[in-house]
Amino acid sequence: MNPAKDENHQAFLKRIADELGEHFDCVQIFAQIDTPESTLPMAAGIGNIFARIKQAEIFVDRFNEMQFIVDFKMGEEDEDE
Repeated sequence: MNPAKDENHQAFLKRIADELGEHFDCVQIFAQIDTPESTLPMAAGIGNIFARIKQAEIFVDRFNEMQFIVDFKMGEEDEDE
């Protein structure tokens, strides 16, 4: 899926969030474009802002839990050697 010819990336994200919003109570999309000169972060969402914030918090918490498990497992492997 790509932006329409006359659609910029932010408008594209908003359109996709709107389309997903037809099926879900809230949607939050984070994206970024990296170039040699800079990083361009973008976000689009629809629905209750507090629910979207909670989604982001849950994502971060789960990532941190996964990283803790990976770090813990790596420590176990070091002890086995």
